[in-house]
Amino acid sequence: MKKHTIRRGSSEYHEQRDHDLFCAYKQAFTRKDLSNERDTVRAAIKSPTPRFYVSEERAVRVVNQWMTDGCPPRMLPMQRMMYDEIVRRVREIQRQQPRERINRLVWEVISQPAPQFYLTEKSAYVILNRIRKESVC
Repeated sequence: MKKHTIRRGSSEYHEQRDHDLFCAYKQAFTRKDLSNERDTVRAAIKSPTPRFYVSEERAVRVVNQWMTDGCPPRMLPMQRMMYDEIVRRVREIQRQQPRERINRLVWEVISQPAPQFYLTEKSAYVILNRIRKESVC
């Protein structure tokens, strides 16, 4: 069986994301309408987050490419969803502030609350299991 891993260091915000995911998981765990672990993880990853967990540099590169050439090829579905939302918000702000630099607009957007974690269930399980193991020791 192939072991699923998360690329460490893919964003300087991974520690914050992991902490926020664990908090969302604990909150979902207390809900009476969620009957099993899978539903709890799903609820956690679909919960709103304080920010988009992506570096400004990466977001600027992707947004620039997206706005000039369209969605980059071979983008994973969750990344595509996240960047689709980021680009939508950047364009919205850009209509109001057409002279503002794209870097500034991207920074403003990724600092805003996000509608979800943009993680697959599999990735969320890996993160949550690692956090549980770390907190036991």
